[in-house]
Amino acid sequence: MEKLISDSGSLILFLIKADLRANKLLASMQEAGFTSGYYYTDLYIPIFELMNFDDKEREAVADMYVQYVEGFCKLEISEFYSRQNELANMLYNNLLKLK
Repeated sequence: MEKLISDSGSLILFLIKADLRANKLLASMQEAGFTSGYYYTDLYIPIFELMNFDDKEREAVADMYVQYVEGFCKLEISEFYSRQNELANMLYNNLLKLK
């Protein structure tokens, strides 16, 4: 069996993809009329920790992160899932630029 997480970069990408999927599910529930506003994944916290963002940086990073996630969640479900690796890499690379 292939090792899925071999370093911190792989772990961060894994967490970003998990967060994107969870947020897409919550957004889809909201669109279907279910109340999902009380549920948060909080996966951005370990992502930011693993990337060593300090408290001052996190505020700016969080705003950018949320904008990307919200934009990705607007994609049609089939496009979202077929592009989730690409989307996670895009978000991760933009986070790296802020370091």
